[in-house]
Amino acid sequence: NKPAYKPGEELLISCWLLRAQDQAPFGRAHSTETAGSFKLQVKGAKGDVVHEKSLHHERGESTLSARWTIPTDTVGGEFVASLTPQERWGGSSYGTAGAERAFTVRVQRPKSLKLTLDLERDSYGAGELVEA
Repeated sequence: NKPAYKPGEELLISCWLLRAQDQAPFGRAHSTETAGSFKLQVKGAKGDVVHEKSLHHERGESTLSARWTIPTDTVGGEFVASLTPQERWGGSSYGTAGAERAFTVRVQRPKSLKLTLDLERDSYGAGELVEA
């Protein structure tokens, strides 16, 4: 739902399922059709699979959606989420194609402050005013 994420945030994935013949969405008009099951795969910055899940299309629905929480120890970089058809059931004669989308995970590290305090004396007592 957005192009850049931080570790720990939730990635929301949704797509419209369109029939190959006429680009019409699956849905109420075609309530007996099903697009089958899809494999959601998220590939990390190095091309390795960091998440995989099977999703099933419900009859009468024209969308497919999923959620994935990005692990907090994830290294930043360019990721790719892809949906690919696995199998079809229900006698549907309409083909389905996969889809993929790139997104970025950005790791933000707090900036470290380098301070040197020069004090007038080596030690101070309780209640004494200190200026740096």
